[in-house]
Amino acid sequence: MPKVKININGEEKEVDVEMNNEKEETFKDFFEDLEKNGKVRKRVKSIFNYRARIVSATPIICLAIYLTIGFVFHIWSPTWLIFFLIPIMPTVLYGFSKGKNIIMTITTIITFIIFIVLGFSGYWHPGWLVFFIPPIVSTLTPKIRIK
Repeated sequence: MPKVKININGEEKEVDVEMNNEKEETFKDFFEDLEKNGKVRKRVKSIFNYRARIVSATPIICLAIYLTIGFVFHIWSPTWLIFFLIPIMPTVLYGFSKGKNIIMTITTIITFIIFIVLGFSGYWHPGWLVFFIPPIVSTLTPKIRIK
């Protein structure tokens, strides 16, 4: 019965290569070891990350809601406020955490304050340009990993 050596997190194991029930058991052990080490769970979490999917879909959802309310009820003017959900969603879903998220949260809050101040000063039309600030800051800010 030939055996193959496999290295799993620095631990060397021998796996049978024969086509019988023993091979099935060794593969079962192999995947159980992977699951114990958390590799399988991390991969599943990265595939099914619902928060990132919701944040990515927020602009399309906002546009659909805006157009639906506008065309069906003919209410265009106050409905534009739905687009405020685009920069707010990451903060709502991820919360106030360490690292890059806290910088983005502060940037988003400052952006809203600047927009409202400019708007009430009579500059609603050019004021929308401040909404370029969060994506620029997000691009320029390095990822910070705090454990």
